[in-house]
Amino acid sequence: MGTSASEVRATLRAIRLRGWDITQGQLTPGVTGIAVPILDPGGEILGSLSLTVGTPDMPESDRQRLVEQVKFCSLIIRTALGQN
Repeated sequence: MGTSASEVRATLRAIRLRGWDITQGQLTPGVTGIAVPILDPGGEILGSLSLTVGTPDMPESDRQRLVEQVKFCSLIIRTALGQN
């Protein structure tokens, strides 16, 4: 994430702008994690949705496919929350 407060803020800003993050072995050795925010209808972050897979060296094409699927699931949750 960074070694200073400004580096950490810059990293978090980049993740926020991208709308997702992926880790490979950083949290758990041998595991790839993908996370996206769950937003309320107003765009505020309520939480996150994550997927972990036991594939440490996942090809880029597989990573991107899974990112899109997790983003889609997050959108479904956001839509369902807006129907209350």
